[in-house]
Amino acid sequence: MNIKEVSKMTQVSERGLRYYEKLGLLNPRRNEENDYREYDKSDLDRIYQIALYRAMHFSLAQIKELIDGKEAYGRKQIFLDQYEELLKQRQNLDQVIASLKEQIIGDREVNEENFNLVNKLIKENEDRYGQEIRAKYGDESIDRANAYLRESLDLAQARDIEGELVKNLKLLVENEGDETNEVVEEKVFRLHKEWLNLFYPAYDSNYHLAMADMYESDERFFNYYENLVAGGANHLIKAIRSHVK
Repeated sequence: MNIKEVSKMTQVSERGLRYYEKLGLLNPRRNEENDYREYDKSDLDRIYQIALYRAMHFSLAQIKELIDGKEAYGRKQIFLDQYEELLKQRQNLDQVIASLKEQIIGDREVNEENFNLVNKLIKENEDRYGQEIRAKYGDESIDRANAYLRESLDLAQARDIEGELVKNLKLLVENEGDETNEVVEEKVFRLHKEWLNLFYPAYDSNYHLAMADMYESDERFFNYYENLVAGGANHLIKAIRSHVK
C-alpha cells in the first residue's frame, strides 16, 4: 500500500505518518524504482499499536520504547509510571474543578457563555493535541496555561485578533513577492504573538519558534491556517521565524 491508502485506512495524516518515520516509529520499505514508500501488514499493525498507546496518553518517546521491544520489566515500569501520571492529572483536574465551582458561586459576574466556550476550547485542545503538548512542555505548564485561560481569556478579543491576522495573511498571499510584504509580515508576527499571549501567558521566543515547527510538522495545525487562508500557513511560519527575537 502507498502512503495515501494507509492514511485513509488508519485515519493518520500523511504528514503524521512521515513524522512517525522521522522519529523512528515506522520504517516502511522503499520501492527501488521510484523510491515511494510501501507499507505492508506489519506497518499497519505498528500504526494501530501507536494509536492505542496514544489513546493511553503515552508520549511518542515512550511509545518508541514500548514497540521497539523494551524488556518485560522495563515495559511494566513504563505502564506503572504512566498510570501514576494519569492519576495525578485526574487529581489536578479535580482540584481545578473544585476551585472553579467556588469562583462561580462567589462571583456572580462570571460570563457564563464565555466560561462555557473556554472550557469547550480547552477540552477540544486536550482531545486533539494534549498528549503531544504535555510531552513537549510538561503537565505543569499546560495545567497552568489552562487555569489562566479559564480565569482571564476573553474569546471576543481572541476572535478580533485572529480576524486581523487573517486579513493580513490574505494580503501576504495576494501580494506575494511585493516588497511591501515585509511590513505586513512583521504585523502578522505581532498579531500572532499577541494572540499567543492570550492563551499562554509565559510567552518566550523559543516557545514561539516551537509553535512554528509544530505548524510545519503537524498537518492538523498546518491545515487550520490553510482553511482560514489558502496559502497562508507557510507565510505565517515564515513570519514567525523571520521576526521572533
